[in-house]
Amino acid sequence: MRNRFARPAIAGILVVAVAVWWWWPGLADRSTTVLIVGGERLAEGREPVDRRLRENGFTTEWTPVAMSWCDVADLLTDGLDGGSFRAAVLAPSSDDTCVPDTDLVDAVRDAGDLRLAVVDWPDTSPVEREFVVRLGSRSDVEVVDIGRLLGDTGSEVDCLWWDDCPNSGRIVAWDADGLTESGNQRVARMIVAAVR
Repeated sequence: MRNRFARPAIAGILVVAVAVWWWWPGLADRSTTVLIVGGERLAEGREPVDRRLRENGFTTEWTPVAMSWCDVADLLTDGLDGGSFRAAVLAPSSDDTCVPDTDLVDAVRDAGDLRLAVVDWPDTSPVEREFVVRLGSRSDVEVVDIGRLLGDTGSEVDCLWWDDCPNSGRIVAWDADGLTESGNQRVARMIVAAVR
């Protein structure tokens, strides 16, 4: 009778131990945590981003969805409050009416030793594109040029080694409905490269 309960108890203890071991870096050391201030497009692909960052030794913390660059400064300030992060990833939704401000980068620099990665979506407005270019000229900002791997909306691009590739050897990374599964994987991999 004792053996019948001992094995499940040991298995349960092992499961708890593995879960604590898996989550411990994020609980004990925030210096491996990446703060993500993303718009709807990035939030829809949250799982691949989380998974890819975890595979590389990072944990993630997401702010509420940033509808434009004008939302980013407040969300970033609130997210960084009381925490020490490895990096912050900024990927807000596009908004033609928002005029972004470089004070955002100064606020990040005041937060301490933090990498700042800015996702440059291929379909941003001219005002946002100019802002991202200005940010990219600073040494403390890494611009993640997503367009290099996504191509144009609805167009086919060559498969990469991790893609689930059809016989044609080409995939659509994003279309009118947003990022495809392959597109989300590509964005996630580029974000990881930027925060390492």
